Amino acid sequence: MDLLEQFRKSCVLVAAAVYISTENINIDDAERVIAAHLEKIFEFKYSTDNIVIVESYVDRDDSMAEWNRLIEDAMTGRYRVVLTCGDISERFGLDVPIIDVLEYESSN
Repeated sequence: MDLLEQFRKSCVLVAAAVYISTENINIDDAERVIAAHLEKIFEFKYSTDNIVIVESYVDRDDSMAEWNRLIEDAMTGRYRVVLTCGDISERFGLDVPIIDVLEYESSN
């Protein structure tokens, strides 16, 4: 059973964070990409009744300032999962599960 199915079966509200990075994306396309990713994430979120988005983090440059804030908030237990579009597994320091909503979209 995958992580999302576990959340669905638990019938418990799950606090989630959203992470989007525009790293390696043309600056002229960044806002369009952010909007498209948010749309996908919210479509995914509305496909289940028990995910509540408590915070969003958007890195619009290579500074990773929002990623670092995400990690700090994760250490406080602010959320149990991170929703994102695309693979962010190469980033380090996060000890909560990551759900790439694009993987679920392609499997449905």
